[in-house]
Amino acid sequence: MAVTDQSSPRRPRVALVAPDDSVTFIAQDRSLLSDEFEVEFAPARGFWSLRHLRSVVSQADIVLIWFMGRHALPAVMVAGFLGRPIVGIIGGFEVAWDADTGHGIRPGSLKEKILRWMLRRCRAIVTVSGHSRADTLARVPELAERIRLVHNAVDTSTFAPDASCGREGVLCVAMISATTIKVKRLDLYAAIAARMPQTRFTLIGPALDGTARNFVRDLPPNLIWRDALRGDQLVRAYQCASVYCQLSRYESFSLALAEAMACGCIPVISKAAALPEVGGPHAIIVNPPELETGVQAVAAALQAPESLREDVRRHIVERFSTARRQVALTQILREALRKT
Repeated sequence: MAVTDQSSPRRPRVALVAPDDSVTFIAQDRSLLSDEFEVEFAPARGFWSLRHLRSVVSQADIVLIWFMGRHALPAVMVAGFLGRPIVGIIGGFEVAWDADTGHGIRPGSLKEKILRWMLRRCRAIVTVSGHSRADTLARVPELAERIRLVHNAVDTSTFAPDASCGREGVLCVAMISATTIKVKRLDLYAAIAARMPQTRFTLIGPALDGTARNFVRDLPPNLIWRDALRGDQLVRAYQCASVYCQLSRYESFSLALAEAMACGCIPVISKAAALPEVGGPHAIIVNPPELETGVQAVAAALQAPESLREDVRRHIVERFSTARRQVALTQILREALRKT
């Protein structure tokens, strides 16, 4: 009897380039794509890492770059030199610009010229929200056909409610720095907490600089600061909070908001950037984002019926599942490879 060759055809190899693959959404994409591709991570840490980067890219069929900031430049150059197709994922900062806070890349600057040069070399440009897609289109309108919207995703089997945890208080998750205090309006969050002294507020995230350390030192007594939490500890924090509050000036998606909603938190958000897109029809919007409207919104969220938690979670499950992102990213990479 003839022996049939059971070996499967070689799977395409993807070089995943990013500053850090421990970041939740980057690690998640690596896992999702591993079902169809051989994925190898290549840390993007400046030109000194060129040797390792070249080694990984030379063995890959395609290069996937998370964030198209300055760290992406060596990867784009190496991929171009070796003739490898590139798919770039826009994190949001690269195409944003807020003159009041300096968040993003200033139009007409050298950084924008470099960004445009890199994006022109991508077979496809992935954005994580409709708002970020619009920002990207404004930067490179000539590349409209290459820009694809693939929402960020939440593992809703991990980020899920737990009835054993009693709901209490208000939560916000953010890295804390001189910049994010302004961009994410953490100062407004603290002011709302001070006006509601009988309510427990929590802020989770690392204090990254001196301004941040002073900020967390001077928080009102009912606003508890906890350093960075990961894994089960972070999930538990979402499960035990009643309200999640995100009053940012800009968010390209806000994965923390989506994770909190998947765990059943009632969202209180500003009307900025992608927040209404992620928060959906059941979010309570603080408009304008000021102290009085913020206090009113948080108070209303704390009194919301329990049934609203199910609606909030359903919005995340239906729109931002990992299955949907997996299918969309896989298709984009395969299309980019077919054009080779």
